Amino acid sequence: MVWSEGNGQLSARLDNELGILPAETIDIKYNELNELVLTTGGRTYVNVRLVRCFPITEENKYITVLAADGTEIGLIEDVEACRPEVAALLKKALQDAYLVPQITKVNNITVRGYLPVWDVETDRGPHILELNTRRETFMVGKKVVIRDADGNRYEIPDFTKLDKRSQSLVEKEV
Repeated sequence: MVWSEGNGQLSARLDNELGILPAETIDIKYNELNELVLTTGGRTYVNVRLVRCFPITEENKYITVLAADGTEIGLIEDVEACRPEVAALLKKALQDAYLVPQITKVNNITVRGYLPVWDVETDRGPHILELNTRRETFMVGKKVVIRDADGNRYEIPDFTKLDKRSQSLVEKEV
Protein backbone atom coordinates (compact mmCIF):
# COMPACT_ATOMS: atom_id res chain seq x y z
CA MET A 1 0.00 0.00 0.00
CA VAL A 2 1.28 3.46 -0.90
CA TRP A 3 0.57 4.87 2.57
CA SER A 4 3.37 2.76 4.03
CA GLU A 5 5.89 5.08 2.38
CA GLY A 6 7.25 8.02 4.34
CA ASN A 7 5.48 11.35 3.80
CA GLY A 8 8.43 12.72 1.84
CA GLN A 9 8.54 9.74 -0.51
CA LEU A 10 4.79 9.83 -1.11
CA SER A 11 4.89 13.56 -1.78
CA ALA A 12 7.79 13.13 -4.24
CA ARG A 13 5.95 10.33 -6.06
CA LEU A 14 2.77 12.39 -6.35
CA ASP A 15 4.71 15.44 -7.57
CA ASN A 16 6.40 13.29 -10.20
CA GLU A 17 3.15 11.66 -11.35
CA LEU A 18 1.37 15.00 -11.57
CA GLY A 19 4.30 16.63 -13.37
CA ILE A 20 4.68 19.33 -10.75
CA LEU A 21 7.50 21.71 -11.59
CA PRO A 22 9.58 22.53 -8.49
CA ALA A 23 9.02 26.24 -7.83
CA GLU A 24 12.68 26.89 -7.04
CA THR A 25 13.77 25.61 -10.48
CA ILE A 26 11.41 27.79 -12.53
CA ASP A 27 12.73 30.76 -14.46
CA ILE A 28 10.67 32.72 -16.94
CA LYS A 29 11.20 35.66 -19.29
CA TYR A 30 10.02 37.15 -22.56
CA ASN A 31 12.34 36.85 -25.57
CA GLU A 32 12.85 39.45 -28.31
CA LEU A 33 9.76 38.10 -30.16
CA ASN A 34 7.65 38.66 -27.01
CA GLU A 35 7.31 34.89 -26.55
CA LEU A 36 7.22 33.45 -23.06
CA VAL A 37 10.34 31.37 -22.37
CA LEU A 38 10.35 28.96 -19.41
CA THR A 39 13.40 27.20 -18.03
CA THR A 40 13.05 24.42 -15.47
CA GLY A 41 15.09 21.37 -14.57
CA GLY A 42 17.86 22.38 -16.98
CA ARG A 43 15.51 22.51 -20.01
CA THR A 44 14.30 25.62 -21.83
CA TYR A 45 10.95 25.88 -23.58
CA VAL A 46 10.17 28.73 -26.00
CA ASN A 47 6.71 30.17 -26.65
CA VAL A 48 4.99 28.43 -23.75
CA ARG A 49 1.36 29.01 -22.80
CA LEU A 50 -0.01 29.15 -19.25
CA VAL A 51 -3.43 27.66 -18.50
CA ARG A 52 -5.27 28.00 -15.20
CA CYS A 53 -6.76 24.71 -14.04
CA PHE A 54 -9.18 26.59 -11.77
CA PRO A 55 -9.53 30.06 -13.38
CA ILE A 56 -12.28 31.27 -11.06
CA THR A 57 -11.32 29.97 -7.62
CA GLU A 58 -7.52 29.51 -7.78
CA GLU A 59 -6.10 32.13 -10.12
CA ASN A 60 -2.47 31.65 -9.03
CA LYS A 61 -2.46 27.95 -8.20
CA TYR A 62 -2.36 24.86 -10.41
CA ILE A 63 -1.09 26.45 -13.60
CA THR A 64 -0.50 24.08 -16.50
CA VAL A 65 2.46 24.97 -18.71
CA LEU A 66 2.04 23.97 -22.35
CA ALA A 67 4.77 23.83 -24.99
CA ALA A 68 4.34 25.62 -28.32
CA ASP A 69 2.96 22.41 -29.86
CA GLY A 70 0.34 22.07 -27.08
CA THR A 71 1.99 19.25 -25.16
CA GLU A 72 2.07 19.57 -21.39
CA ILE A 73 5.41 20.49 -19.84
CA GLY A 74 4.21 20.39 -16.26
CA LEU A 75 2.20 22.01 -13.51
CA ILE A 76 3.08 25.01 -11.37
CA GLU A 77 1.42 24.18 -8.07
CA ASP A 78 1.54 27.71 -6.63
CA VAL A 79 2.85 30.83 -8.35
CA GLU A 80 3.51 32.41 -4.92
CA ALA A 81 6.05 29.66 -4.13
CA CYS A 82 8.30 30.83 -6.98
CA ARG A 83 10.98 33.47 -6.56
CA PRO A 84 9.34 36.94 -6.32
CA GLU A 85 10.53 38.13 -9.76
CA VAL A 86 9.33 34.87 -11.36
CA ALA A 87 5.97 35.04 -9.54
CA ALA A 88 5.47 38.64 -10.72
CA LEU A 89 6.14 37.74 -14.35
CA LEU A 90 3.93 34.64 -14.16
CA LYS A 91 1.08 36.76 -12.76
CA LYS A 92 1.52 39.32 -15.54
CA ALA A 93 1.53 36.60 -18.20
CA LEU A 94 -1.62 35.06 -16.70
CA GLN A 95 -3.31 38.45 -16.50
CA ASP A 96 -2.51 39.05 -20.18
CA ALA A 97 -3.77 35.59 -21.16
CA TYR A 98 -6.93 35.84 -19.07
CA LEU A 99 -8.12 39.34 -19.79
CA VAL A 100 -11.32 39.57 -17.77
CA PRO A 101 -13.02 42.96 -17.73
CA GLN A 102 -14.31 43.99 -14.31
CA ILE A 103 -17.90 45.23 -14.18
CA THR A 104 -18.10 48.42 -12.13
CA LYS A 105 -21.78 49.29 -12.66
CA VAL A 106 -24.89 47.59 -14.00
CA ASN A 107 -27.07 50.10 -15.86
CA ASN A 108 -29.87 47.75 -16.82
CA ILE A 109 -30.73 44.10 -17.42
CA THR A 110 -33.39 43.33 -20.00
CA VAL A 111 -34.66 40.18 -21.66
CA ARG A 112 -34.72 39.95 -25.43
CA GLY A 113 -36.49 36.82 -26.69
CA TYR A 114 -35.81 34.91 -23.43
CA LEU A 115 -32.14 35.93 -23.49
CA PRO A 116 -30.69 38.24 -20.82
CA VAL A 117 -28.97 41.40 -22.04
CA TRP A 118 -26.79 43.29 -19.56
CA ASP A 119 -25.96 46.97 -20.10
CA VAL A 120 -22.83 47.51 -17.98
CA GLU A 121 -19.87 49.75 -17.30
CA THR A 122 -16.52 47.97 -17.09
CA ASP A 123 -12.96 48.97 -16.31
CA ARG A 124 -12.57 48.98 -20.12
CA GLY A 125 -15.62 51.15 -20.84
CA PRO A 126 -19.35 50.58 -21.46
CA HIS A 127 -20.50 47.27 -22.88
CA ILE A 128 -23.64 45.33 -23.76
CA LEU A 129 -23.47 41.66 -22.77
CA GLU A 130 -25.79 39.29 -24.57
CA LEU A 131 -26.07 35.94 -22.81
CA ASN A 132 -27.22 32.58 -24.17
CA THR A 133 -29.03 31.74 -20.94
CA ARG A 134 -29.37 32.88 -17.33
CA ARG A 135 -27.13 29.97 -16.38
CA GLU A 136 -24.19 31.92 -17.82
CA THR A 137 -24.25 34.03 -14.64
CA PHE A 138 -23.12 32.54 -11.35
CA MET A 139 -21.79 33.57 -7.98
CA VAL A 140 -18.72 32.34 -6.10
CA GLY A 141 -18.84 33.95 -2.67
CA LYS A 142 -19.37 37.66 -3.41
CA LYS A 143 -17.78 37.37 -6.86
CA VAL A 144 -20.17 37.27 -9.83
CA VAL A 145 -18.96 35.70 -13.07
CA ILE A 146 -20.79 36.26 -16.36
CA ARG A 147 -20.07 34.56 -19.68
CA ASP A 148 -21.52 36.25 -22.76
CA ALA A 149 -22.83 34.56 -25.91
CA ASP A 150 -19.34 34.74 -27.48
CA GLY A 151 -17.71 32.97 -24.51
CA ASN A 152 -16.06 36.10 -23.08
CA ARG A 153 -15.90 36.25 -19.30
CA TYR A 154 -16.68 39.30 -17.16
CA GLU A 155 -16.44 39.60 -13.38
CA ILE A 156 -17.82 41.62 -10.53
CA PRO A 157 -15.14 41.02 -7.87
CA ASP A 158 -17.52 41.87 -5.00
CA PHE A 159 -21.09 42.71 -5.96
CA THR A 160 -21.74 44.23 -2.50
CA LYS A 161 -19.37 47.08 -3.41
CA LEU A 162 -21.51 48.13 -6.39
CA ASP A 163 -24.00 50.99 -6.08
CA LYS A 164 -27.40 50.00 -4.61
CA ARG A 165 -29.23 49.91 -7.95
CA SER A 166 -26.55 47.70 -9.52
CA GLN A 167 -26.66 45.38 -6.48
CA SER A 168 -30.44 45.07 -6.79
CA LEU A 169 -30.25 44.23 -10.50
CA VAL A 170 -27.53 41.61 -9.91
CA GLU A 171 -29.42 40.00 -7.01
CA LYS A 172 -32.52 39.58 -9.22
CA GLU A 173 -30.48 37.81 -11.94
CA VAL A 174 -28.17 35.61 -9.92
